[in-house]
Amino acid sequence: QSTWDHTSLSPMSIKLKDLIRQVRSANSAAEEREVIQTELAAIRSKFAQNDSELRHRNVAKLLFIQMRGYPTQFAQLECIKLVATETFSAKRLGYLGLQLLLDEQSEVLMLVTNSIKIDLNSSNM
Repeated sequence: QSTWDHTSLSPMSIKLKDLIRQVRSANSAAEEREVIQTELAAIRSKFAQNDSELRHRNVAKLLFIQMRGYPTQFAQLECIKLVATETFSAKRLGYLGLQLLLDEQSEVLMLVTNSIKIDLNSSNM
């Protein structure tokens, strides 16, 4: 169960393995939805605060939530932010997220295309 950080008045998110454990231990579909909705609220709060420190962890949890069948399209821009970072592991997770969350009607396709071009022309990759 997510806890509240009383210093910032926002929910603290949990680790991916803890989220998976909570979802698996849910005794009903309603209990699973409650766990997912609580975590989605915590993740949205962190994204609204522009908390980049744990962005990769939150995107990984959103990919798990997406695979469970819940809507997570709001994370598309967060994936693009990961793609724009310098670290390879964050870029990889960002591209994986985009692969799962985007469709041909998505409004951020041009941003993704530009990010791919930048990465292909970069000497760091």
